[in-house]
Amino acid sequence: MRYLFDTNMCIYWFKGKSGIDIKMESVDIDDISVSAVTIGELLYGAYNSANVDKNLSRIQVFEESVNVLPLNRECFEVYAKIKAKLRSEGKLLDDFDILIAATALVNDCIIVTNNVKHFKRIENLVIENWIE
Repeated sequence: MRYLFDTNMCIYWFKGKSGIDIKMESVDIDDISVSAVTIGELLYGAYNSANVDKNLSRIQVFEESVNVLPLNRECFEVYAKIKAKLRSEGKLLDDFDILIAATALVNDCIIVTNNVKHFKRIENLVIENWIE
């Protein structure tokens, strides 16, 4: 199994939210990935925080320990199809969430998130919540 962490799950991991560490012990770190989009969101959070240097350092260590999956043409194709479908259904999501979901689908990953309500709108996306 390959897992793609949503940005909120990374933040919970940084904060030591219970449940994540327990699940992490049963998973090989090589099976955990994040989208390049998540790195961007984490960097924004760091620069918007009171502890910029500490948070940037934490992100760097995290980034070195997991796989960072890039956005490519296939991700953008999947993103465009998902966004068009959601728009036609009147169920739009944030573009970054759609890009993260597209990254998971293209790379055959299970998305790990606490935002199940939004991500369940996307067909064929396998979702797990590790803090429940």
